[in-house]
Amino acid sequence: MVRYSNVEGPIVSEYDGTLNGTNEVNYVPNLSNPPYVNFGHWDHHLQIEKSVDDGTVEVGDTVEYTVIVRNLGNMPFYYLDVTDTLEDEDPVSLGTDEIFEPGEVHTYTYSTTFSDEGTYDNVAAATGYRPDESTIGVVDDATVVVTDGDNPPRQTTRYTLSGYLFSDIDGDNTVDDGETGYEGVTVDLYLGDSLYRTTTTNADGRYSFSDLRGEYTVVANPDNEIMDAQVSEADGTLDQEVTESVYATTSNINFGYQPAPLDVTTLISGYVFNDLNSDNIFDAGETGYSNVEVTLWFDGEPVTTTLTAANGLYVFDFLTNPELNGMDPGEYTVTIGTAPTGVYQVSEYDGTPMDSTVVLELTEETEAITDVNFGFKSSVTPSGETYYYQWTLLGCLILLAGAFLRKKPSF
Repeated sequence: MVRYSNVEGPIVSEYDGTLNGTNEVNYVPNLSNPPYVNFGHWDHHLQIEKSVDDGTVEVGDTVEYTVIVRNLGNMPFYYLDVTDTLEDEDPVSLGTDEIFEPGEVHTYTYSTTFSDEGTYDNVAAATGYRPDESTIGVVDDATVVVTDGDNPPRQTTRYTLSGYLFSDIDGDNTVDDGETGYEGVTVDLYLGDSLYRTTTTNADGRYSFSDLRGEYTVVANPDNEIMDAQVSEADGTLDQEVTESVYATTSNINFGYQPAPLDVTTLISGYVFNDLNSDNIFDAGETGYSNVEVTLWFDGEPVTTTLTAANGLYVFDFLTNPELNGMDPGEYTVTIGTAPTGVYQVSEYDGTPMDSTVVLELTEETEAITDVNFGFKSSVTPSGETYYYQWTLLGCLILLAGAFLRKKPSF
């Protein structure tokens, strides 16, 4: 067995032709086998480098920018698009390439004349597609300081963008008292189509990006670390993306979540029945009790009540019952009211003491629990059974005593 690890990129060839994802090859040495056991991987390495010929100039001067894009991997990129942007301007395309081959290099140069003083930080980006159709993007920037010749340059102000990923109980996208943040969740910042920066939320669920100026897109929870349902977003949509123009300190770009509601197909059902063999299974020949009141509780409060049908069946359907639509996961309790006359309980779904109460834990994945049964017997009462066995034992003792007294002496 030959095995290896710690190599990035998808495997595309393997000595034994299996490509089974284990990075393992069974190798039995013999004279007919080749001397090398090879593994082939795609290496997706896209690089961009931006530079300027003079980083400090005066108003009216012209500078030349150079942008170099390299494919340093061993696989092609498709539909490469190289863009650049000056301060406060939309990105402009420098060039495209339908197939950017391994080892290929593209170089772009262009000139800009500055008419105003200030600090200009513009960003070049290269984006494309891998062979598996996933996207890739890289960025690099260059800074030019422009003076008026006599005075120090006017600094272009940079700003901060921030917000929260939090449990939005009331769905208003505002972090209120009692609403907690999600810690350690990834948040990405995009400039155009290219990933610009990445951060994670702190203990309060807050994220922050500094030194910004321009239009950016915040992408929350890209790795689905939060499994709860999104209920609010700063721009009113629910796609975990907000595009914001940052020309002032920008805060409260928030993303609110709540525990996902139960699946609308969830249902709870069972029988209240005459359980002849006390096994809590509604067998053939066993009959149900009709018109028994059954109640579903959540968080200590009754949610809905129903009556058993003629065959003893009851159903709580989260799809058709409006009182159950959108209920949260958690601990639910099923109880039955007054038991049928002249019976006593002998079985219960959860095997607990016969208290006509069953506790169920429902999650967002719960679809149906269909055997939450309550079994009863109507033949004798528990005290009657006790007396029956006591009298049976006493009768046996009397019979034995009588037989002993009737036995003749042996002398």
